[in-house]
Amino acid sequence: MTAAGLRPFWIAFFGMVVASQLGHVAEHVAQIVQIHGFGMRAPDARGMLSALDTEWVHFLWNGWILGAVAALLVVYPRNRWLWVAATFSAWHAFEHAYLLSGYLSTGLSGQPGLLAS
Repeated sequence: MTAAGLRPFWIAFFGMVVASQLGHVAEHVAQIVQIHGFGMRAPDARGMLSALDTEWVHFLWNGWILGAVAALLVVYPRNRWLWVAATFSAWHAFEHAYLLSGYLSTGLSGQPGLLAS
């Protein structure tokens, strides 16, 4: 099959990445509402899917997004917005690798990241 024949696949793949990221953002918005709207302490604000609020899930999630953006870059290497997304995805994956390493060495979840004060 030609590259043009695979175009619908890559557009659908991109849509899946966008939809999953929108769900991820909605989860973080729920946490912000829990903290600032309901007065919950940050460690208790676990979002809508609290069972998935673990360091391992965050690490694997960011790996999925980085891999998906890298795959899209192979197909659309001149798309500047994909390069921007790749830069932020790489930083976010590195951040969660750092957080996971802290979790594995201390057993404490929710520690400050690289830019935290």
